[in-house]
Amino acid sequence: MRQQHALPSTITARYQSYNFRGEVIRLPMLRVRVFSRDGDLSVRTNALIDSGATVSFMPTELAEVLELPRLGKTEADGAGGTFGTWETRARVEVIKGSKPCCEMNLDMLVPFDTGRVPYMVLGRDSVFQEYDITFRETIGVLVMRRHKRRGRS
Repeated sequence: MRQQHALPSTITARYQSYNFRGEVIRLPMLRVRVFSRDGDLSVRTNALIDSGATVSFMPTELAEVLELPRLGKTEADGAGGTFGTWETRARVEVIKGSKPCCEMNLDMLVPFDTGRVPYMVLGRDSVFQEYDITFRETIGVLVMRRHKRRGRS
């Protein structure tokens, strides 16, 4: 039986750094684990938290390795223009240190073109629905605080 992980009230993560054409780039990314439909296979990867993205994306290669279902076709608009995608749903665990801290079932778009999306992108339709997110650019830290539900008794 799989263990459920409740959404924690706060998640903090340091920006991840990498070299791009000789320059160090820091991005607000989380370590995540994405599961296949039946949960028998999983892949650990990075997910960019992107306040400018209205939807969430998954790289084509990752969706294919996990054999995620194709739930429908649509188009997406990005910096590179309009491109074709297919819709899927995936169980995603956020990894803090070496342990999972929460899991979510997310609707995601997968480009038909391989290489169009280099890593998972969590847009405003995903983690932003559960968390208020602060990007602390000067110190390279991402702070996610669980929404306080208004109108609840």
